[in-house]
Order: sequence, then C-alpha cells, then structure tokens
Amino acid sequence: MQPSTQLARVVFGFFLSIVLTQAAPQSEMPRQARAHMTQDQLCCITSNAVTPVYPREARLAGIQGEVKLLLVIGENHSIAELQAISGDPLLVESTMKAVRQWKFMIGVYVNGAVRETEVPLTFTFKIEDPPRPAYLHLKNNKVIRADDVREFSDGIQYTTDGRTHHISADSVTGINACAHASMNFKPIDKEEANCIPGGGPSFVIRAIPLLPAAKTSDANSPMVTNSESLATETWFNQRIEWEYGKEGIAWKTTIKSPNGQREYQLKLQPLWAVEGGVVALEIVVARPGESDANVLGERETDVEYPFVITVEELANGLEHSKFGAVRNLEADGIALKVKIEHFRLGKGVGSGSIYCAKCKNLQALSVWMTVESKVSIVSAE
Repeated sequence: MQPSTQLARVVFGFFLSIVLTQAAPQSEMPRQARAHMTQDQLCCITSNAVTPVYPREARLAGIQGEVKLLLVIGENHSIAELQAISGDPLLVESTMKAVRQWKFMIGVYVNGAVRETEVPLTFTFKIEDPPRPAYLHLKNNKVIRADDVREFSDGIQYTTDGRTHHISADSVTGINACAHASMNFKPIDKEEANCIPGGGPSFVIRAIPLLPAAKTSDANSPMVTNSESLATETWFNQRIEWEYGKEGIAWKTTIKSPNGQREYQLKLQPLWAVEGGVVALEIVVARPGESDANVLGERETDVEYPFVITVEELANGLEHSKFGAVRNLEADGIALKVKIEHFRLGKGVGSGSIYCAKCKNLQALSVWMTVESKVSIVSAE
C-alpha cells in the first residue's frame, strides 16, 4: 500500500470520527421542546391549588412584594421542576411550600403528544387595611362579623356595636370581606358580603397589618394596668310554644341587644317532607333583611345539625340523640341555649297527601330559649 494511500485513510478516519461524534446525539431520540403556558391558564388544569400563607414574620416586619417562580409541569402531570427566581426569602419559602402541593389533572399536548410545560408564576403579597365590616373565619367553621378588627402579635382585637373583644389568633383561619366563604373567594357586593369562587390558584395573598403586642409601656411613665372582665347581656329568655295548627307556619319574633344597636329575627322554621308533613324544626337566627340566611349555619342534605330538631331524634329519644335535649349554639358573637321541654308527634297530621297518612310528623314543640352575648368591661387599676 502506498504511503499516500495510508495517509489518505488516516485523514478520512479522523474526519469521519468527528462527524460521527457530532451526529451521535442526533441519532438518539431528540428531546421535545417544552411547551409554555401563562399562570392564568392554570385555572383549567389545576387541582389542590394551595394558597401560600402570608408569614407572620413578614407581616410583622411589613414585608410586601412579588415572588417569581418557574414551574415545570412534567409529562406525567406532576411537578418536574420548581425554581425560585426572585422575592423576599420569607415569602419565597411560603410560596414554594404551597406550590409543591399543587396537582394537575391533565398535561399539555402539542401535536398530539404530552410535553413538559414551563409556567412562569408571579405571586403578589399585600398588606392592606382590614375591610369594614370584616368577617373572622374560625377553625370551628363559625364566622364573626366585626365592625373593626386589629391583629397584634399576641392576639386579635375586634369591635362589634362599640364593644371590644379579644380572641386568639390560633382560632382564626382568615379575616376578609366574605361572610360565607374562604380567602380564595372574591366579594361581588361589599354591602352584602356575597362571594363567588375566584377559580384556580390565587396569585394575590392579602393580609391585614400585624402589630406588635399591645402590652407595652414606657418605663418613664406610670404604669396603667387594664383589668378586663366579661359581663353577660341577656337578649331573650322565655319559653317558645310551636304548634302545627292549620298551616304549620313558622314561629318568629325580633330580638334586640339591650342597647338596641343589634337586631335579629329569631324563628322556628318548619321543614317539610316531600310527601307532606313537618319532619323537623330549624332554629333560625337571621340578620335584618336576610331572613333566608341562617347565621347558625347553612343546611345540607343528609347532614345532622344541632340547630335542626328532627322527628327522628324525638321519636328515638333525646337521650340517644347526637345533640341531646339541651343545645348550646353560637354565631355572630351571640350565644343561644335551647332546652327541649316537650313535644307531640302524630301520623298524617298536616300531610295533605294520602301518601303520608302513616307518616310520623311533628305536631307541637315546646323549648326554653335563652339568647345572650358577652360584653368586655375594661377598668384601669
């Protein structure tokens, strides 16, 4: 073999190795380019959209602003990557913790194939003055309406009808303008505080200012100690007699606070079976102009409530009832004590239907009801 031929082969092999080296990745299955979405488009595919918590440390320091993340949704509909781009460390940590819990119902398809999808996220943390009125949502699912509210590092102070009350921050899940919804809901009527679902993840996290503990004093000033006690105001305390009569109508009256500044409608509302006849009485406390909204709670089908007295529990014996003969109810800062004294059941009474001739219906009920509220009395010592 001629030396020139050998040299030519060496040179050809060298260049071939370079070409093969560069072409090797292309011989494998190429990685599909990622798809892209905006954060507003997540509303259609996101479930379990946990909202970030406004850290107390950040609120106390007055820290506000934006947190920017880059979310990558994997082809298996889970989070493939989550990167922090910018933001205060306290706010970033809370946001990352929330987003990691998100779930996605479907992936993003491009030309019939699922693609990894990049979604830039921007969360805005705002500290705003509390709404008026404000609604305190408690862990026990109750709601307190407050004319004014302030939160301190050692508790929450709120005012109703000129009276100041205190409550632990640990017992409150949210403070907002919505009477019957969580912080992820948006009010559509400020006066009535009606709310509708916001839809999808919430990218604006609001909180009221968190103030230093109020229990501070100037060392050079004389110390004033406030001693606080609670007094009980009685709004209503009497026996209520309900009878079916001819029409089975509701018993109702108006109750007012002793100072006359607060007013509610108190009712015993008959609940009817489909076939006819009264099968329960609902204890209703309603604000003026909202007679259909029971502040004690909203009833759902096949759920037992202490403010609903049913024929079934009366027939089975109140000693076997889940709630008993004496029921203590609370709502809107007032307390109701309801004691069932006696009742009368009958078959076919008030039915108006041949299909309920043997139904067991409520004919009469007697309860003793007391309505009270607590009043804070502060005196300087």
